[in-house]
Amino acid sequence: MKLARHRAAQAALLHLIGEQVHEEQGIAAPAPIALPKEEALPTHENPISWINEHAAKARLHAPTFDIANTGTAQAPKFTCRATYEAAPDFTAEATAASKAEAKTKAAETLRQRILAA
Repeated sequence: MKLARHRAAQAALLHLIGEQVHEEQGIAAPAPIALPKEEALPTHENPISWINEHAAKARLHAPTFDIANTGTAQAPKFTCRATYEAAPDFTAEATAASKAEAKTKAAETLRQRILAA
């Protein structure tokens, strides 16, 4: 009875870590290793998400994005100023035709500054 429970527990643990069990011998055989493809690795397409994740990991406040409309109704022009408390010089400013584009551009500039530091 104890042997059956032991083998069942061992099989469950091996299943959790991705190894296979040979039924007849009760011996674990290593499962084939699947290396992650570069496409499967997480990529941060959105620089705003990247900066927010960076702030959370560093236990800092999220960056602030101040957006101002500097254009006209016919030709809108938005300026975004991103400020991040990780360092005093981590500020970026970008101008674009939409709020979202200006914010994304400012975040990308800020991300490049963070990675260069």
